[in-house]
Amino acid sequence: MLPLRDHMDVVYEGIATKGQILVALDFDGTLSDIVSRPEDATLTEERRQVLRELNSRPRFAVAVISGRPLDDLRERVELDDIAYAGQHGLEIAGPGFHHVPPEVEAFRETAARLGETLEAAIGQIPGVIFEHKGLSLSVHHRLVAGDERTTVQRALRDVITPLASAGEVRVVLGKEVVNLLPPLEWHKGSALRWLMELLDAIPHRVGGIFPIYIGDDVTDEDAFPVARETGIAARVGPPVEGTAAEYSLVDTAEVEATLRAIVDCSKSLGIG
Repeated sequence: MLPLRDHMDVVYEGIATKGQILVALDFDGTLSDIVSRPEDATLTEERRQVLRELNSRPRFAVAVISGRPLDDLRERVELDDIAYAGQHGLEIAGPGFHHVPPEVEAFRETAARLGETLEAAIGQIPGVIFEHKGLSLSVHHRLVAGDERTTVQRALRDVITPLASAGEVRVVLGKEVVNLLPPLEWHKGSALRWLMELLDAIPHRVGGIFPIYIGDDVTDEDAFPVARETGIAARVGPPVEGTAAEYSLVDTAEVEATLRAIVDCSKSLGIG
């Protein structure tokens, strides 16, 4: 992986030559620092402002693509005019549009049933955190004590494996979290492509779409190849073997600095 901050000329060239720039980012670990409890994650006003500045420029569009529920994501980012994709891309919304794959709605009942079963099995173990998202379910175990982790992992395996084997649920492992999703090939990469196609359908300058995707988790790996087809993919954190991202950023502070550099570049080039 190449440090993106040392190769910003590639970003600047894309900005200068492409018709529209889509800056898409994960939330936790990318825009917001990782915290022990998901409900404690925040977006600093400085980062909110740089997103606002980017999105206000005519040739730029901003999207936040996260595993969080759509409403939760909107409340934390607090920007009305950008695009959001919640629940790992299952629900996409922005000014004048809202999209949920039709097959996803049928999973609500399965997600609710899974949540009830898992809460009965491990809900009493300190440190287990459930995120009931309607269209999906996430079980966090970051705070579980070492001697209880085996119990949690065994219960998750016992409950989930039969459903996964029967094709009733898709399991995606993240950073000390198990994500239970509808059994269809729709993920952050699908959401990114959907947004790019939507943007490409809007009249704009010739030159095509230049996507810049930044994320830090396993679920962002689905979006990196889509971004790299015509743009840039960067992973936040230590280098990861086998990642589909070509570039790296050290931490969320470097993400913020990179976004600021993109704003400054567009201004210096006189690009809207």
